Amino acid sequence: MSIRIRFALRPKNRLTGYREWTPDAAETMIKELAGEQGYTCESLSGCLLCRLCPEGYIWFHWDKRVLRGESQTNIVGPGFHVAVIAFLEQLAGQGKLKLMTRRAITGEEIF
Repeated sequence: MSIRIRFALRPKNRLTGYREWTPDAAETMIKELAGEQGYTCESLSGCLLCRLCPEGYIWFHWDKRVLRGESQTNIVGPGFHVAVIAFLEQLAGQGKLKLMTRRAITGEEIF
């Protein structure tokens, strides 16, 4: 089963707690959480790529104060779907961010 998870993260409020909401701050937050969970991250062509397993990635890119990204999960399987969502929810919780996703077919936002 092929599932593409597309998402956006932005501050719930104008302030994100102790960190300023910038591309560098977002990258630091992602790398810290990834490191805690044993994942690796690298910058690649203006994006941040986090590897959760040998064939499983989450791509992040900065777009006008919104951190956007996606993950194509068909290669890895259902355990990876869960890992991606769990990682994004933890990232949103730690950074006091609002996690937004879209249904691929309808374009309907899910909160």
